[in-house]
Amino acid sequence: MKNYRSEKARRTEQRLQSDPAQDRKISLQRHRELSGAEPLLVRPRKAWAMLGCGHCHGYELLERGEIDSFVDGSARWITVASIHSYIARHLAKPKTKITKSPQRARLENQP
Repeated sequence: MKNYRSEKARRTEQRLQSDPAQDRKISLQRHRELSGAEPLLVRPRKAWAMLGCGHCHGYELLERGEIDSFVDGSARWITVASIHSYIARHLAKPKTKITKSPQRARLENQP
């Protein structure tokens, strides 16, 4: 009878020994999980997910200079600090009265 756990561990060890890049990738992922550290830079798709906005609006923010980015080779990187400062600036703005959407108000006023 084979011990499944030891067989799985053996296969994982063989895979990691054969590919040093994969070993480094796994160790970096494990380090992030253990440290809970937030990355300093993210790619645009991740930045848009963090902001909860779409592709077009995200690039408009870049164009207006509201968030910082740079290009390294062919990869664009966005600083997480600029995302945090963008959110902080918007939270610091004076609060506006929350109103119902025009469509909802129109529907409620109909007989």
